[in-house]
This record gives sequence, C-alpha cells and structure tokens, in this order.
Amino acid sequence: GMWQEITKALATRQPVVVATVVRDSGSVPRRTGARMLIFPDGRTQGSVGGGLFESLVMRDALQALAERK
Repeated sequence: GMWQEITKALATRQPVVVATVVRDSGSVPRRTGARMLIFPDGRTQGSVGGGLFESLVMRDALQALAERK
C-alpha cells in the first residue's frame, strides 16, 4: 500500500512527494484526503483526480524533487 511505499522510500533515503487533496468542493473526481505519491523517475501511486489538475501536481512535484524542496 501507499504507507509501505512511503516507509520504503524513507528507509532507502529516496525522495518522494506525497500530494494530498486538503479541500474539495462541487463535483470533483477525488475527495479530501485523496493521496498520490510522486517519485523522481515520474513513477506514481494513487491519484488526486487525473486530468489537467493531476498533470499540474505532477509538474510541481517533479520540480520540487529536482530542486530538493
């Protein structure tokens, strides 16, 4: 599961971004609490909704990983 992946990344000192939906409104594909892991190689697990929104999350996550932020 997702927590096992996070634990493994921490144990191997592999950077990972955990994107979490913290608020939703209206008709959205994923509700508050939805999570997605993004790894430096572009691999992901989970989803925060797909489409353009998820693409923007991926872009920002990969940039943060590259800049070690």
